[in-house]
Amino acid sequence: MNKGNNRSRQTEIIVIIPVYNCERYVKEATKSVLAQPYRNIFIVLVDDGSTDGSGRLCDELVMESDQVVALHQRNTGVSAARNAGIEYVFEHFKGSCQAQYIAFLDADDGWVSGFFSDGTDELLKKGYDLIGFQSGYCDAKLRLRGTPCEMPPGPHKGGQDNVWLHGKQSFGAMLYSKAFIQANGIFFFDELKYSEDKIFSMECMYLSKSIYLENRLLYLYRHTGSSAMHQRLYGIPYYESIINGYIKLDKLMREHSDGENLKPLMEARILASLYIMEMLAEHFQLLRSKKKIDKILAENTRYIDLLEASGEYSDLRPNPVYVQYRNHPYLYITYNNLIGGIKLCKRTIYKLWNSKRKSCF
Repeated sequence: MNKGNNRSRQTEIIVIIPVYNCERYVKEATKSVLAQPYRNIFIVLVDDGSTDGSGRLCDELVMESDQVVALHQRNTGVSAARNAGIEYVFEHFKGSCQAQYIAFLDADDGWVSGFFSDGTDELLKKGYDLIGFQSGYCDAKLRLRGTPCEMPPGPHKGGQDNVWLHGKQSFGAMLYSKAFIQANGIFFFDELKYSEDKIFSMECMYLSKSIYLENRLLYLYRHTGSSAMHQRLYGIPYYESIINGYIKLDKLMREHSDGENLKPLMEARILASLYIMEMLAEHFQLLRSKKKIDKILAENTRYIDLLEASGEYSDLRPNPVYVQYRNHPYLYITYNNLIGGIKLCKRTIYKLWNSKRKSCF
């Protein structure tokens, strides 16, 4: 990439954009970055085995700008795609300027116009591990809906107590110091398709020494029916990998904890316990069998330890919902069966009413 003398003295921002079958939006997302007044921004497009025209569009964007590169790989998921981007940054952006930051943008989202200005470099040169901004929910045309959540502005330290300071924002509304990410070996968990962003954010907030938060809207999250959350699996297939992700995060962060300067990351264990019970509730709301849940719990003894606060999880409190389930399983199952039945009836009535309304026109 060609960098002028002025640009080479500025801090670099490298934006990683995973792309999978997002032909409709990827150009808009890329342009929202390239149009920023701050010119020392580069983009790594990672085509994750797209089967539409997304891969071709990525190559066209490379031809249009020396600020863009494109990687192509077989479809291995959004976490692996982001990791490929991180590896590329480590290999090809080797510190030719004072500092470098990595940012993440999904191919169907965008940045606020004119957010990064010439004065941005003054903030970046202060050397924070993480610099966080606000995100906002938008409609399909990327028009803001609602007011972004506010955060306590200014400098902060990381660690257990501040893990959720940026928790109400998209993880994409954050700049991550390349040196910090590299020194701590932080990557996304390849096997995760859901909650991978929150787990990544928690790890960064926990390990960081310095964080700066600013209540300015940067990240525009496009809320459409084609997003990963709207197309997710239900019941065990959805929750199991998330639960295992938080268990893995807990194990990794225990290795970093010294009990004094860096307290253990309790949230990872607590969230794993909560997600186990959400899995059970959704499983029974889908009117599925107890036998399958018994098998899952028998095969994953850590799940029981988490729920009962035993073994290596004795620093927790027993999950009260699990205690109810354990003591009165069929009462718990019947209750969730009823909730699931009501939801099914509502969906059926809505579909019938909607189809009847359309037939009248």
